[in-house]
Amino acid sequence: MPLSYIQWKHLQKVTVEGKGRANRALVFTPDTEGKAKISVPLYSLNDSKAIEKLFEALKVWAPESAIEPDLFKELGQDVGGSFTELWLSSLSSAPALEALTPLTPGARLEGRPYQIESLLGSGGQGVTYLLKSTETAKTYVLKEIILPSRTGYLMKEKLLQDFEKQSRLLARVKHDRIAGLKESFVHDGRAYLLMDFVEGESLFDHILDKRISDSSGSSEAFELEQTVKFAISLCEILEYLHGLEPPVIHRDFTPHNLILDKDGKLNLIDFGVALESSETTALQKANIVGKQSYMPIEQLRGQVDQSCDIYALGGCIYFMLTGLEPEPLSDLSKAKELADPKYADLLPILAGCTAQEAENRFKSAGQCKESLQNWLTARAG
Repeated sequence: MPLSYIQWKHLQKVTVEGKGRANRALVFTPDTEGKAKISVPLYSLNDSKAIEKLFEALKVWAPESAIEPDLFKELGQDVGGSFTELWLSSLSSAPALEALTPLTPGARLEGRPYQIESLLGSGGQGVTYLLKSTETAKTYVLKEIILPSRTGYLMKEKLLQDFEKQSRLLARVKHDRIAGLKESFVHDGRAYLLMDFVEGESLFDHILDKRISDSSGSSEAFELEQTVKFAISLCEILEYLHGLEPPVIHRDFTPHNLILDKDGKLNLIDFGVALESSETTALQKANIVGKQSYMPIEQLRGQVDQSCDIYALGGCIYFMLTGLEPEPLSDLSKAKELADPKYADLLPILAGCTAQEAENRFKSAGQCKESLQNWLTARAG
C-alpha cells in the first residue's frame, strides 16, 4: 500500500474529528484538489515525546492559520490556539536556570545532546553561543532569546511572535551558502534557534585585518577579478532568497553578516531582521532596522522590498573594492575612491545597485549578476 503524505506548504488545516476517544483522529487536510486527507487516530499518540515532536514540527513548518484552536487541548496541552501561547506557557513555567544568567562553557541542554563550548556574543534580546553535539561532535551556533522575569506578557508575546516568524522563515531557507536552521525549541524559560556553524571570519573583519597588515597602503583586499566573482556569488544568494515564495528580504545584507569560510567562499548568516514579502506588494511598512551605510532612503522610511537588498549588495561591492564603509545614502558609482580608471567599467554596475531612486536600480539580483558576468567575460577577452 503506497504511503500517503502532504507537503507542509500544501497543508490547509489540521483538525480533530470524530466522536468518542476511540474514534477521534488528527486530520491533515491538503489545499490540493483531489488529494486525500491523512487521518491519525488520537489513541496512537500516547507517547509524550512523539506529541512533543509533533508540536515542534507544527510550530516550525505548518501555517499558523492551519491550526484549529482546540487542537492542543485535544492533545493534552491546554494552552489555547496560537503557537505564541504555547511558547508562553513553557516560558512562564519555573526555569531551572536564572533568566538573565548566560549559559556557561560545559553546560548541557537537558534532554538534548548539546554542550556549550563558548560565548560568541550578546545583544539586547539574547546571547549567541558556540556548542557541540555530544553525539556527532559537530559544531553549531545557538541563538538564545532571554526573557527577563519582569518582562510583561505583551512584550513576551511580541518577542516570541518575532521568534516564531524567524523560525518559520529559516525553515524555508535551504541553500549551501546560507547558514541553515537545524531546530528551534524552548528550554528552561528561554527560546532557542540551533543554526549551522560556518567556520571562518566575517568579510568585514577579513578586509579590515588585511588593510591593517598590508604595508603597501593598498585599499584592495582582493584582486579585482576575485572581488567580482565574490559579488556574483552574493547575487546568487539574493537570487535564491528573492526567488522564494513568498520572497525573503534579508534587510541586513552587509559584510558583517557574510562569512568567508576556509574554502574561500562567502556565506550569509543572521536572519534576525529578515522579512517575507508578497510578490503583489511592491513595498511594505516595516520597522527601521539594518546598518545605515547599507540602507537606501526608502528603508529608512520603513518601506522595504527586494531593491533594498540590491542597494546593500552595492555597498558590499564598494567595501570589497575600497576597504571603506559606504557613505550613507549615496550613489556609490560617484565615490571619489573609485576615480581610478581601472574601476570605470564597474561604475555602471554600482550605479545599478545604489541609485537613489529604487526604479533606477537593477530590477533583480539576477540582472546585476548578468552585468558582472559580462564584465568578467570582457576582461578575459
